[in-house]
Amino acid sequence: MTVGSTHDDVRARSAPRLSGLAARLDTAVGVDRRRTTAAYQSGFAVAVVVVAALVFAFDRDLFVSGTFVAGLVLAAVASASAFSPWLPDTTLGLALVAGADFVVVALLSFAPGLQYSVLEVLVLFPSLWLAFERLWPGVAAAVLATLAVVVVPDVVDGAALDLSFWLHTFVLPFIVGAVAGVAALLTEYRYRQEELLEQERARLTETLRSSQTTSLLLETVLNTIDTGVLVVDAEGGVLITNRRQQELMELARPQTPDSPWAVYDSDRTTLVPPERMPSALAREGEMVTAAFLWFGHERSTQRALLATSQAIFDGAGEVWGAVVANTDITDLVSAMQVKDDFVSTVSHELRTPLTSIIGYLELIEEGHEDGEYDLPDEVHGQIEVVARNASRLLALVSDLLTTAQHTSGTLALRMTAGRLDEITQQSVDGVADRARARGVALRVDVRPTPEQLLDRARITQVLDNLFSNALKYTPRGGTVEIDVTAHSDHTSLRVRDTGIGMSESDVRSLFAKFFRAESARRAAIPGVGLGLVICKAIVEGHGGTIVVDSSLGQGSTFEVRLPLAGPPQAGPSPAG
Repeated sequence: MTVGSTHDDVRARSAPRLSGLAARLDTAVGVDRRRTTAAYQSGFAVAVVVVAALVFAFDRDLFVSGTFVAGLVLAAVASASAFSPWLPDTTLGLALVAGADFVVVALLSFAPGLQYSVLEVLVLFPSLWLAFERLWPGVAAAVLATLAVVVVPDVVDGAALDLSFWLHTFVLPFIVGAVAGVAALLTEYRYRQEELLEQERARLTETLRSSQTTSLLLETVLNTIDTGVLVVDAEGGVLITNRRQQELMELARPQTPDSPWAVYDSDRTTLVPPERMPSALAREGEMVTAAFLWFGHERSTQRALLATSQAIFDGAGEVWGAVVANTDITDLVSAMQVKDDFVSTVSHELRTPLTSIIGYLELIEEGHEDGEYDLPDEVHGQIEVVARNASRLLALVSDLLTTAQHTSGTLALRMTAGRLDEITQQSVDGVADRARARGVALRVDVRPTPEQLLDRARITQVLDNLFSNALKYTPRGGTVEIDVTAHSDHTSLRVRDTGIGMSESDVRSLFAKFFRAESARRAAIPGVGLGLVICKAIVEGHGGTIVVDSSLGQGSTFEVRLPLAGPPQAGPSPAG
C-alpha cells in the first residue's frame, strides 16, 4: 500500500457523497479563488436575470427607470468581472464583486414601484459569500452593507421614522446577520474538520512510513540470519518467512499434490505428520523446544534442523498464530558423526592390542604363581601396575565403543529373562568391600521382583556405574542407600547418597557425553564423563527411564525404572 492510496482512503471515508451537480461544481471550481468567485456570483446573476424577466413580463415601464437599468448594468458588469481572468485573485477582488452586488440590490429596490419589495432579500447572496470566505469579518461587513441597502433609499425618500421604518431597517439586517453567522459557524466547523483530517492524514502517513521502515528493517534482519523463521496464523496460513526458511521449505516441498512434506523425525526415516509439525503444535498451545528434524527428500540433500516454536496470543489471550525458528545444524551433526566415527574406529583399533597386552600379563602372572619362573618383587609390582592401567584403559575403550554404538543406533542388547533383585544383590556384593574400605555405610533394601526381559550384562554395567559413582562422590562417614522395588508394570532401582551433590545447571547437562559436574572437578575426582551416558543409553534401550534429583552439598538420588514387559517389540535374544 502506498502513501497516496492511504490518503485517498481517508478522504473517501471522511467525505460525504456529493450530488452530481455538486460534483461538477467542485470539478469546475476546485480551490482557485477566481473560479470560486465566479461560482458564488452565478447564483446572484441568475436571480437578477429572473427579476429582469419578471419585470419585462409584467411592468416594462421600469426599463426606462434609471436606477433599475443602472442596477441591471452593474449586475452584468459584476458578473462579467467575476468570470474575467483580469479580476484580482485577492481579497480585494472578492470585496469588489460582493460590494457591487449590494449596490445592485440597492438600485433595483429603489426603482419606482419596487420599494419595500422582496428584492432586498437578494443581499443574502453576497452576504453568504462574505461569510463563507471571510467568516466573522465577512458577517459584520454583510450586516453593515445590508443596513446601508435598506436605510439609504428611505433616507433619500425622506421616509417617516415610524414603526414601518424601523421594522424595515432592522429586520432584514438581523436576518442577514443570523443566516451569515450560521454560515460562518458551519464554515469554521468545516475548517476544523479539515484541519483534524489533515492531522489524521499526517499521522497515518507517519505511521505508514514508520511501519514500512519497521517492515523493511525486519525483512533485512530476517534475511540476514541463517535461521529459518516461519510465522503462521491460527489456520496455518503463512504470514512471514525469511529467505532461509523458503530455501528449507523448497527442500521439503511435496513432489506431487498428494504427497506429504518431506519432514522426518530424528531417525531420518519417520515422516512427521502435519498435526505434529512444530507450527501445528504451537497453534494448539504446545511449545516445541529444539526438536530434531530432517528436511528434504534425498539423504544427500537433507538438512538437519533444530525446530523451536512459540504460540502468538492476541489481546484476549486467544492463539492468534505461531512462530517457528529452524536452526540448520547439518554441519554440526556431520562434525559429530565424524567425531563419533573416529572414536569408534580408534576404540576398535585399541581394543585388540589392549586385550593382547592384558592376556600376556595374565599369562606372566599365572606363570609366576605356578612357579614356572621367578620374578623380582620390583618387576612383579610393575607388572601389576601395567595390568591395572591396561584394564582401566580397556574399560575406557569399551565405554567409548558403547557410546558410539548408542549414537549410531547399533547398540545391541541380548534380552533374556532375569530378575532385577538378583542382579542388584550380586552387584552390591561386588562393591561391599570398597564401601567398607572408603568408610561409607551401605543400606540395602532389595525386595523380590518378578522375571522380566533384560540384558543381564548391560544392566549389571548400569548398576556398577551407579554404585561406583555413589561411593566415589560420597566422603568418608557418608551413606549410600540402595532400594529395589516391584510395581504393577515396572521394577525400580533407587540409589541415594549423601555425597557432594550437584547444582541445578549441572543436573540439566548430566547425561551429555564427556560432561563432568563442577563439584566433581573441584573435588579432583577422576572420571571421563561417559558412565551416565552409557547408563541412560542402556536403560532407554530397555524401554525404561533414568532420572536424577540432586542438590549441591546434599547428595544425589538416581532412579531407574524398567518395564516388566521389556522394550517395545522385544523378545528373548536367539543367542540368549
